Amino acid sequence: MIEHDYKSIGHDHQQPIFFSGPVFEFGPGWGVKVKKWSKKYIFGGDCTLCRTTRYALFFGIVVLLFGGPQIRSFLDGQKQQALISEIKITETAQIGDSKIKLTRRALAGYLGKFTNTTLTNGQKVFIETVLSQTIVDELKPGAQIDFNFENIKTLIEQSRLLTPSQLQKWEDYAKSVKF
Repeated sequence: MIEHDYKSIGHDHQQPIFFSGPVFEFGPGWGVKVKKWSKKYIFGGDCTLCRTTRYALFFGIVVLLFGGPQIRSFLDGQKQQALISEIKITETAQIGDSKIKLTRRALAGYLGKFTNTTLTNGQKVFIETVLSQTIVDELKPGAQIDFNFENIKTLIEQSRLLTPSQLQKWEDYAKSVKF
């Protein structure tokens, strides 16, 4: 503690006063210092670098304030357009692949593209099972099988309409599956 001054308390004897807080200096505060710094370096500098920095900061702020939502929606629109242009997933059969393995890869590809879709493991097994029944061709290594996005989307909607007992059966099957 800092012993600062003696004051008399009503009587003739003096008692020391201790200050336990910060000691403030006389002079300009932080507000004045920041104001001087910004005038000197941001608003007042007459060099080329200072002007370029000012213009870049001003342009960035304007773009963020006024163009941010439009830029974001434009980029999202392009992403959706790219996804719409892809209307199918093509999987190539490899040695040892079954229809379920192919549909599992196709479903994983679909869920990778549409990340806002979440499914339980039971729902995934349901979709894989039903989707594998649509493959009528014999699987040979190198055979390419197309899976339509609309079919997968329809099966996802159907999996969400499963009753709790049906879903529980699919969840039981999913316990033995390695995703």
